[in-house]
Amino acid sequence: MCLGPKSLARFSGRGRRSKPVDCGFAHLIAFFLPRPTSRLQTDIGDALSNLREKMKEAIDSLDEVPRTLALFPETRRWLEERGAPDDLIDLLRAFPFSSHALFGSVSFSDVNQIPEYNDRPESKQLKVNGLLEIGSGLNGDPIVVNLETGTVGYVSHAELWEGTATDIDEIHCDLGLSVAEFFLAAATDKAFPGDFFQALDFKQARG
Repeated sequence: MCLGPKSLARFSGRGRRSKPVDCGFAHLIAFFLPRPTSRLQTDIGDALSNLREKMKEAIDSLDEVPRTLALFPETRRWLEERGAPDDLIDLLRAFPFSSHALFGSVSFSDVNQIPEYNDRPESKQLKVNGLLEIGSGLNGDPIVVNLETGTVGYVSHAELWEGTATDIDEIHCDLGLSVAEFFLAAATDKAFPGDFFQALDFKQARG
C-alpha cells in the first residue's frame, strides 16, 4: 500500500493520517511533496518544483525498480513493540519493499525482514541502545534509526559484529536526518555518504 499527499502531511507532522491509496512510484514523489496547507507554504512552490524534478530523475535512474508487497501485520506489531515511531511505520507502509532497494550508495531492507535483521545476536548492541536497523551501506554498515529522536545514521559494522566497541557512540554516526530526508538524499545526492566513515566526514564538513 502507498500513502497519498495527505498521509505525507501526517508523516511530516502536518495534518492527520488518511487512508492508503494504490501504490506506485508516482506516489514516491507525492510522499515528499505535501500539498500546501497555508498561505505561507505556497511561498516554497519553486523549491518543491525543483524537488519534484529531482525525484523524477532519481526514479528514472534506478537500475532496477524494487518490488513491493505489504507491511505484514506481524511486522507492524513487532515494530510497535520495539517503540518504532509512527512516522517510520507510515514510511514502511508507504514503501513496503519486498526486495533490497538500492538508492545511490545505500540499500533499504525488505521491510518484513527488519525483525530478523534486528534480532540477530550481533545486533544486540543496537537494541540495547535504542537503534533499529533498516538497511545498509555498500560496505555493510547498518543504517539505523534512533528510536528516541527518529533520526538516521550509520553504525560501523566491523566493531559492531566483533563486539569490540564498549560505547555505541564510538561507532554510531547520527546524521540528524529524518527517514524521509535520508531516503531522498541517498536517492538524489551522489556525494551522500554510504558508510560510517564517510558519514563522519560528511557531518564534519557540514559543521
